[in-house]
Amino acid sequence: MILYLLRHTDALPIGENGNVDDRKRPLSEKGDKRAQKVGQACNVLDLKFDVLLTSGYLRAKQTAELAATQFAVPMRATVTKTLASDADPRAFIQLLLERYTGGAHILAVGHEPFLAALAGLLLDTGSDSLVLKKGSLLALEIVEPLHEGKCARLLWSLSPNHLSLLAKLANR
Repeated sequence: MILYLLRHTDALPIGENGNVDDRKRPLSEKGDKRAQKVGQACNVLDLKFDVLLTSGYLRAKQTAELAATQFAVPMRATVTKTLASDADPRAFIQLLLERYTGGAHILAVGHEPFLAALAGLLLDTGSDSLVLKKGSLLALEIVEPLHEGKCARLLWSLSPNHLSLLAKLANR
């Protein structure tokens, strides 16, 4: 299994456009463009996903949907509360164990500090070892049976700037 973790792109601040609910904050114009660049970069890297999972927060859903419109084979995102910013990474691991096995390539779109905690748990490095900027993408290969604790290795991590550079290649 390859697990790709994508932090949502830039969203409007709380209070802008009258929005006071953090779960309903939409992407900013910059976030829209970045999400599309993520999808373009995935094409340049020839990434193919079997499953696209996202948090139910609006900014994560929009990031997943906009990125997916750029994939060579567009996908629909499945919302799961196990990717919420305050969720327990163990619940997400349990979801993967119950529904997705074998050689699946899974893209999960979520939030900090959840994604860092999940990666830290699977890499056994602790939640403080990684920080994902908005619009960052990293790839973990599950090398042992998926479980809580060291079962993965970090294949790569790409910042939003790296993804933007890759997206430029797609537009040549």
